[in-house]
Amino acid sequence: MPSKTELHALISAQQQKRQQGFDVVRTLLDRLAPSDQEKWDGIRQMSYTQLAAALKDESVAPIDALHAYQEAAIDAHERTNCLVEVLEEAERWAREVELKYKGTDKPPLYGMPISLKEQIHVNGHTITFGYANLLNTSVHDDAVVVEVLKEQGAIPFARTNIPQTLMIYSCSNPIYGKTTHPLDSDRTPGGSSGGEAALLSARGSPVGIGTDGGGSVRIPSSFCGLAGIKLTSTRVSQRRIGEAIPGCKGIGISWGPMALEVNALTDVVRAVLNSPTSNLRDPYTPLMPFREDLFRSEKPLTIGWYDFDGWWQALPVMKRAVAETRAALEARGHKLVPWTPPRVKDALRYFCLAFSPDGGRRMLELVDEGIVDPMLRQYFFLYRIPIWVKRTIATLTNWWFPRLAYMNRLFTESSYDLRIAYGQADEYKREFIQSWQSAGLDAVLCPAFGHPAPPHDLPSQCSGPITYTGLYNLLDFSAGVVRVTEVTNKDQEDCAKLYTEEDIFYRMAKAAFTSGSVGLPVAVQCVALPNQDEICLRLMSEVEKTVAPRP
Repeated sequence: MPSKTELHALISAQQQKRQQGFDVVRTLLDRLAPSDQEKWDGIRQMSYTQLAAALKDESVAPIDALHAYQEAAIDAHERTNCLVEVLEEAERWAREVELKYKGTDKPPLYGMPISLKEQIHVNGHTITFGYANLLNTSVHDDAVVVEVLKEQGAIPFARTNIPQTLMIYSCSNPIYGKTTHPLDSDRTPGGSSGGEAALLSARGSPVGIGTDGGGSVRIPSSFCGLAGIKLTSTRVSQRRIGEAIPGCKGIGISWGPMALEVNALTDVVRAVLNSPTSNLRDPYTPLMPFREDLFRSEKPLTIGWYDFDGWWQALPVMKRAVAETRAALEARGHKLVPWTPPRVKDALRYFCLAFSPDGGRRMLELVDEGIVDPMLRQYFFLYRIPIWVKRTIATLTNWWFPRLAYMNRLFTESSYDLRIAYGQADEYKREFIQSWQSAGLDAVLCPAFGHPAPPHDLPSQCSGPITYTGLYNLLDFSAGVVRVTEVTNKDQEDCAKLYTEEDIFYRMAKAAFTSGSVGLPVAVQCVALPNQDEICLRLMSEVEKTVAPRP
């Protein structure tokens, strides 16, 4: 096991390697800029849809799109510290794609630059999850999703930052440092796909791939004003996507696309699902192509909505976003019915036990072998408290702080308790489906999260709002978020009047948003049943077009 001194030397070497990669690309771009800068600026002014069309009609070459976004990505990194590295191989991949398809029919993602979260395997590159002791390792194959994206013409060109452990909705680790929100450096872009969200929001990439095990695509997408979707985990291959904590088999963890436009998400999902090789590369992937009839249907939907899940009161601005979206969808002819998911408090327990079946033991082993990120010291301290002490604290604090007491009862070290909880989780899923079907729902509309982008330290102190996203990992439903509005002065004033009860978590959330939050993006969440990702994308697309159309 490397000593702390050796680990710090590894971190320093990795940071130098990252900067050298930036310098190599910068040198190339500086050499080309006198003749190509105007072209690059024009490419970056295109929407995703416009760029996709220009690539296919050969009015924009893949190599020019790559150079335009390499420059933009490094600029975004200098503002937010969002990148792990730029992929020098991208230059070769772009030229190969252009040569292969010049003057012929183009694959769906022809020439499109695409960024990837750090944990997604790229042959020859390091996967660390923010643990310095993993810096000496590298992977020897692409993830299946990367193989398919390349087969469909995309050009992976950058890898993005993550929080240490991938189990928190901020974005900081001791190797690559802290990623900041493009609109406010004192706030987090979210996590765990936080580097991806910062890069996309800063317009350093046209589309990216994150992963989502508790909201890790949806939370940063909502914080940064993006669209992002968690796909049904069993419908697309998760092969060779690194697991920070292997063994979380009770929840649906999946990769998902992120972008400024829902159309970009749809293109990526369609291209992957329609690939003729996905099932050959991963036999566990079902043969279920993209269903255009579900996506393009104009039949009015029955949409259940809620703005309070029974566990965590979302901020007023999150409820306003749901109300405005509900009204817009009703005006389009959809039927919106009030609906509340059953027993979310119990679902939180099942989610936490599935996500951390060993009570955090493996995570702490990795941390103890390496270096702890300063942003997460309090987070790890809470995990280190023995379970019997947590339960004693819960008993003593239940009267004054019932939410804190409940959170301290969530974990177990007993395999018997775990088996019972897994059985209860299965029964909960059946109950949830029954509630959904009894209401005749096609989809659900709800808050994307409990609040907009917070200061960097809040996620390690307050995990209560995770029920808005983690619920749909426990169920493995399709769920995506779409930006619909932003925080106003009135929203900020309303927040100051909220949470009158003496709840420690509510107090922390209230303090984070009573000032300095005006202008932050706000999103809603769209949910569909498992394997009905097309309905989720359809609803997201309608929300985007009717509530907050992009210029």
